[in-house]
Amino acid sequence: MKQDDFLIKQIDLLGKVLGKILSDLLKQKSNSEIFDVYNFVQENLKNDLNIELESLLSFNEKELIAYLSEIQKFENKHIEKIAEILYLFGDQPKNEKTIVCLEKSLVLYQYIHSTSTTYSHERVAKIDRITNFLN
Repeated sequence: MKQDDFLIKQIDLLGKVLGKILSDLLKQKSNSEIFDVYNFVQENLKNDLNIELESLLSFNEKELIAYLSEIQKFENKHIEKIAEILYLFGDQPKNEKTIVCLEKSLVLYQYIHSTSTTYSHERVAKIDRITNFLN
């Protein structure tokens, strides 16, 4: 489906850009630069996919899954990319916002793990890492 292809391309592109920027920032750990990246991603999600990152972080578990799968009509591969973006944001020095990002990322990864027909060792490892970090 043409719309799916566009969404996949946009989410993949956003994930690649975010991954590169975050990997560069992790070496520097500048809070102002991390904040700039967060704003950049938030703006692009809003403009390209009509998703507000702040609203994603405010949803409870059921609302988050329902919003992404039923309202936005995202498939598992799209939801997993959103989980990856949240995971990358959460993989920063520990503060309130990073913990919320990791919690939401964990919810999405667990949802994907329970509904996917494909097993992913990387996904299970991320679930374990996030769980251990949050405990």
